[in-house]
Amino acid sequence: DHDVAMYASRLATDADAVTRIEAGRAVRQLQHLVPALLARFSHVWVCNGADVARFDGVPASVVPNVPGAGIPLAAAPAPPRASATVLLVGSLDHPPNRRAVDYFVSRVWPLVLERHPNASLRIVGSGMAGRDASRWQATRQVTAVGYVADLAAEYARAAFAVAPVVDGGGTKIKVLEALQYNRAVVVTPHAHHGYEQVLTPGQALLVGHDGEEFARHCADLLAQPQRAAALAAAGRSAVARHFSFEAVCAAVADTIAGLASSEQGRAVAHA
Repeated sequence: DHDVAMYASRLATDADAVTRIEAGRAVRQLQHLVPALLARFSHVWVCNGADVARFDGVPASVVPNVPGAGIPLAAAPAPPRASATVLLVGSLDHPPNRRAVDYFVSRVWPLVLERHPNASLRIVGSGMAGRDASRWQATRQVTAVGYVADLAAEYARAAFAVAPVVDGGGTKIKVLEALQYNRAVVVTPHAHHGYEQVLTPGQALLVGHDGEEFARHCADLLAQPQRAAALAAAGRSAVARHFSFEAVCAAVADTIAGLASSEQGRAVAHA
């Protein structure tokens, strides 16, 4: 992940003044430090294609982010047609993930409940603080679960998943994970960033550009389980094709071969 991009993303949100001052200071410091550090390297790998251009003067290429191992595609069940459960997963000791939950619970979930009063939200992930759990569960039909030993069981009961991340660096692996578990996913533009060329909105996932659109997508999937299933199937197929261990190996091998060829060429030139 490009550190400047990570802090710059905070400046693009409606963060409070103190946060914006701190993020701006970090951006300025990193813009000074990063070029000197990058000069030590022959190549940089990034997971987000948009970051390639940020590494000025150092060759960069994409090594795709991949979802966790041990999720057999054939074993991921289809979403239950009667489910009204929405799943939000993330490491909740990571500030961007906490901010994502805050955004969804305060700005999106009440709008979902207006359309589907029987819907329920489950927030799952390690590192959940008690004060955060209490704050989130103060909103109707929200269960702050925290860490679970069996994540597959959480996806199995869910109608679909959401990734409401609004800041941070790199790409969001929780998007790929949901699709690999055979669940449709509704995302923010920030969570979609880096996947635009592979995960097409309306075909492999849904993108909510503001709270109202995000809520509308959630309501549509609750009302149309067949559409949720179709999005999940298309998204899972795209993940299998483009975000695999084999894709990582191929990208790394191409880079190493190119560097080796360049070194050999320089050696011949100096001989």
